[in-house]
Amino acid sequence: MTRSAPPGRGGGGAGRGSSGRKPGSGRPPGGKPGGTSSGTSGAGKPGRTSSGGTSAARRSSAPSGGKRPAAGRRPSSAVYRRRRLLVLVLAALVVALVAFGAVRLVTALSGDDDAGPGATGSATPDPSPSTTPSPTPSPTPTNQATPPLPTSCTSQQAQLEIEAPASATAGGRVDVRVSVRTTADATCLVDLGSEHLVVEVFSGEDLVWSTAQCPFTPTSRDLLLGPDSTDDQAVPWSGRRSAEGCPDDAPVAEAGAYRVVATATRDGAELTAERALTLE
Repeated sequence: MTRSAPPGRGGGGAGRGSSGRKPGSGRPPGGKPGGTSSGTSGAGKPGRTSSGGTSAARRSSAPSGGKRPAAGRRPSSAVYRRRRLLVLVLAALVVALVAFGAVRLVTALSGDDDAGPGATGSATPDPSPSTTPSPTPSPTPTNQATPPLPTSCTSQQAQLEIEAPASATAGGRVDVRVSVRTTADATCLVDLGSEHLVVEVFSGEDLVWSTAQCPFTPTSRDLLLGPDSTDDQAVPWSGRRSAEGCPDDAPVAEAGAYRVVATATRDGAELTAERALTLE
C-alpha cells in the first residue's frame, strides 16, 4: 500500500528538488561560490558576478600607491656617462691591441726577410766587419843607462887655485881667496867650508898660520859643479901666527917669504893649490 505525503510538504520539497539550491544564493549547481567563469546563475542577477571579477582583476594588476614598477624606470645621466666611458676605454684597448699586433707582425715578417735568402736565391756576401782603429801606442822610452850619481871632484875633474897678492905688509891683513874650476866634461862635488877646506901659511917648513886653528865661516859649503864651472871662497889671514883657540894676542908674522897652501878634501878625494907670498 502506498503512503502519500502530507499536503503542503510535497510542493515545498518539489520546489527545492527542481532548483537544487536556495533562491538568491548565487551558487550554480555543483560550482564554487563567487565564481567568475559564468555570468548567468540559476537564481541570481545576470552579469553581476562577471563584472565584479573583472574589476577585482583590474585592481589586482594596478600598482599600489599609483607608482610605476621599478623595472620600467629610465636610467639616470650618470649611468649613461659611465657606460659611454666604459665603451670608450674598451674601444681604445681594442685599437691598441690591434696596433700592437700589427707592429709585431710587420717586425716578424721583416726579420724573416732579412734572415732568409734573397729573392733571386743568390748568396749575399757577409759585410766585412767594421774595423775600429786601435789607439796608437805611445812610444816606449828606450832603456837608457841611468847616469851615475855625481862624486867628489878629483884632480882629473877639477883644479884648485889661490888668489892672493904677491906681497903684503907684515902685521897687516891678507885677503886670500880659494877657487875651484871643473874641466869641460866633468860634473862633481866639492865642499869649500872650513871643515873640508884648509888654508895654511908656511915659512919654509914652519907652520905660521892654519884655518884648522882659526876656522872661517861657513863650516860646510857643499857644491855640485857642472862642466867648466867655477866657484870660490874667501879666507882672510890676520897676519898673525895661529895657535889652539886662535888667540887675538898671537905674535905678528915677520917679514919674509911665505907659502900659502890650500887643500880641499871630500870623501877621500883631494885638491891642492899653492902660491908664494912676500911680507915686507
